[in-house]
Amino acid sequence: MLTHVKSAVASVLILSLFVLFGCSTAVIKVDKFTPSSPQAQKLPLKVALVVDKQSKPQPVSLNFQLYGVDVVPEFEPGLSEAFKKELDGLFEEVTLVENASQAKDKDLIVSASARLKESGMMALECRMEVIFRDAYTNTVVTRLERAESINTKPPASVGAFAFLTGLSLFMGAPIFLPLAAMTHGDKITEELQTAIPEIIRTIGKDVTFDRGITLLARKDPAMQQFAGGAGGAERRVPASDVDTVPVVKPVSHKNHYAIVIGIERYREKLPKADYADRDAKLVGDYSPRSWGIRKKT
Repeated sequence: MLTHVKSAVASVLILSLFVLFGCSTAVIKVDKFTPSSPQAQKLPLKVALVVDKQSKPQPVSLNFQLYGVDVVPEFEPGLSEAFKKELDGLFEEVTLVENASQAKDKDLIVSASARLKESGMMALECRMEVIFRDAYTNTVVTRLERAESINTKPPASVGAFAFLTGLSLFMGAPIFLPLAAMTHGDKITEELQTAIPEIIRTIGKDVTFDRGITLLARKDPAMQQFAGGAGGAERRVPASDVDTVPVVKPVSHKNHYAIVIGIERYREKLPKADYADRDAKLVGDYSPRSWGIRKKT
């Protein structure tokens, strides 16, 4: 009877040691980055890259048979600094700012984010998203996203530690399991710190082929400018064929009336209706020229 009690106590102690010692933490930082070769001709746009210091991606706990690895992403400020180096080779000017309100005299406001998640057996996904907004209108010009799957299969040395743990009848668990967990965590860290720069460089290549950014840089009519932005600054809006009032001779409707109201800003914190004032003026131009309704102000 006493022998059975001793065995049970020993088993509980060993299990407790697994929980206490059989886990490691892999902290993922972006501290080394080599950008792509700069373009011969940079895009003539000024960019404000917002650094979100409050962003803290959720850790990912990977549980294996005898141990676990907690993958803790600490991406900032390294992620934003790496993206700045990449964008420096693409745009005329790139500035790091803490919030969008500091993006004065800029053309684009850029925000970058990254997250990790477990994706199937022995795999970890790293996904990045970069949003480009027009600094004048705050509308999204483009949204670029890339993901890469990281193999989290244990290295060969982990098998040796597991063998030694079994060979010692688990009495060596406090020594071998932490070593296995740390070795595996180091491998995952190495894999991620290799993959993250490659994802950033791939997004940089996507920027050069993005139609929205290209149109903005070329000041194409599809992204034409017009006066009337906040503070007297110019702002950009997408052009459309309806912006050109057709030249016709409509039937006059003397007794017809139209009241056109365009409200961009509402009270009670309702969303802003971009370009509503401009649309109202355009409808006012259509009234006499296409619909035969006399225009009065």
